[in-house]
Amino acid sequence: MKLPEAVERNIQLLRKLIQIKKKRNYPKMTPQAERMFGALASNWMNHEPIRVKEAVLIDTSQGESSNFKTIKELTKSGWIELVVDEKDNRVKYIQPTELALQYLQEYGDALDKSCQPNQSSTT
Repeated sequence: MKLPEAVERNIQLLRKLIQIKKKRNYPKMTPQAERMFGALASNWMNHEPIRVKEAVLIDTSQGESSNFKTIKELTKSGWIELVVDEKDNRVKYIQPTELALQYLQEYGDALDKSCQPNQSSTT
């Protein structure tokens, strides 16, 4: 069965992203952690600091306590770090680690490459 060209490009991108994760041996994420990480990355892209208190409300398919566990999972596996506010030590912000930034850079490069016309699928 011949797939539409756009679908084939999307499949190639998904394969590339899987290769990126395997190649660099990135820590695995649960589906919940991937959703949370994606939402956090969206905030970082907009240069918006995000507090833990706000982040536990991001994924409405889970409760706040489950989201907090997901944040702890991402912290433990090295994807994010919690930074205490300079003025109020009760407030913690979620920031990407170097590992997360490297992953997002590779992910973005793969996405950019997949959007360029006349790309071969040799990667």
